[in-house]
Amino acid sequence: MTSKTETLSPEVAQVVHDIDLIVNEISALYVDREPLIRAVALAIVCRQHILSIGPGGTAKSEVIEEFARRIEGANFFIYQLDGNTHPNEIFGGLSLEALRRRDTQERNTKGYLPEAHVAVIDEVFSGNSVVRNGLRRIMNEREFFDSGRTINCPLITVMGATNTVPEDTEDTFYDRWLIRVPVSYLSDSIKINKMLKGSLRIQR
Repeated sequence: MTSKTETLSPEVAQVVHDIDLIVNEISALYVDREPLIRAVALAIVCRQHILSIGPGGTAKSEVIEEFARRIEGANFFIYQLDGNTHPNEIFGGLSLEALRRRDTQERNTKGYLPEAHVAVIDEVFSGNSVVRNGLRRIMNEREFFDSGRTINCPLITVMGATNTVPEDTEDTFYDRWLIRVPVSYLSDSIKINKMLKGSLRIQR
C-alpha cells in the first residue's frame, strides 16, 4: 500500500510528519479535542484564521495556545481582549526613538501583533471598534497602517476563542474567521474519567 507521504517531496513530507506528531501529542493531553486540534493544524497549513466557540472551562484557549507554542521559529502574540483593551496593547505603543530621530509618531511594533507569525486572541469580540478594525485589516490584508506607512505583516494565522458570538457582531469581522469550531463540555463519564487520569499523570 502506498503511504500518504510517499509521493510528496522530502520537505513537504517532513512538515506533514511534524504536524502529525504535534496533533498526536496534544490529542493525548486533551480528551475529546482532536477535531479542534486538527482544525488548528489545517488553519496553519492553509494560512487561514480559526475561531473556537464554546463555554468557559472547555480548554479551547489552552488547546490553541499549546499548539501555537510548538511552532518553532515563529513570533507569537497572545492576548485576551476586554472592553478596556487599548490599541497600544495590541499594535504597540509610541516609539520614542522614531519621535526623537525623525520627529514622527510611529508605533514600536516589536513583540506585538503586526510582527507576529501566529497570534492567539482570547475573547475576540470583547475588543472595542478601534482594536477590531486594526485586527480585521491585519487578518485580511496582512498589512497594518501606522502614521502614513504600511507595515507588511508576516502573519500566518490568528487563533481566536470566544464563549459566544454576539448577535450584533459585524459580519465583516466574523467573516474573517474562515474556520469555526464549536467546543462543548465532555459528554460522558468515560471521557471525564480519562481526562482526570491524564491530569493526574501530568501532575506527577
